[in-house]
Amino acid sequence: MPLIFRSTFRIWLCGLVVCCFLAGCATPGPPRRKSQNDPYEVFGKRYAPITDSTNFMEIGIASWYGKDFHGKNTSSGEVYDMNGMTAAHKTLPLGTYVMVVNLENGRSAILRVNDRGPFVDGRIIDLTHAAAEYLGIAQNGTGRVAVVALDRMYAETQQGDSHYRPATAMTDDPGRSGFSLQVGSFASRQNAERLRAEVAQQFDTVYITTSEDGAQTLYRVRVGPFDSKEAGEDALEKLNRAGFENVKLVSE
Repeated sequence: MPLIFRSTFRIWLCGLVVCCFLAGCATPGPPRRKSQNDPYEVFGKRYAPITDSTNFMEIGIASWYGKDFHGKNTSSGEVYDMNGMTAAHKTLPLGTYVMVVNLENGRSAILRVNDRGPFVDGRIIDLTHAAAEYLGIAQNGTGRVAVVALDRMYAETQQGDSHYRPATAMTDDPGRSGFSLQVGSFASRQNAERLRAEVAQQFDTVYITTSEDGAQTLYRVRVGPFDSKEAGEDALEKLNRAGFENVKLVSE
């Protein structure tokens, strides 16, 4: 083979090898699937999901998302169903069950977190349209809620497949006579709301009374009223078995 031809062939062959190598590097392989609860970034902000939702509770603004996302994949890989009872949260582990309580009307529902969001400042949870309707915030678009993480076994036992919880009478001070249980007393409204949401897992009538103690306002979490002292004592035993201590029976 002539020298010039051999040199040209080597150049062509080397070029072919380099091109093939570069083409191979530029072609992506199957993407490595990260854990659903790995840190992630949205709009330049990094979020780090928590690993343990035990005792998780927060109060803030809920919003909802609907038909624009209906039928699309959620962060968990499930298909979003605007008529289901699920929610999006920025940091709770996907699959967590939460009780969401509308603090304006006392309605509550148990939802399963299967998506990430909302990525709007000042909002803590995004609900499906069905959940927003059920809780009474769909019309206004947002509402002030308490979000309490639940034990999975408890949530599934309570709600089965529906994930609904009946509306609760969690209005402030129902003003009825009878016997009630005082579960706690706080100087902080937020702490009282947190306890109220926890107790609402056991009872449907949980409310807060307020009173002035000098220059300080006290918020008392109560269950009831009950028609009889015996009924109140039965409820007291139930709360004690559930782990609530220092509960006392009071007369309204």
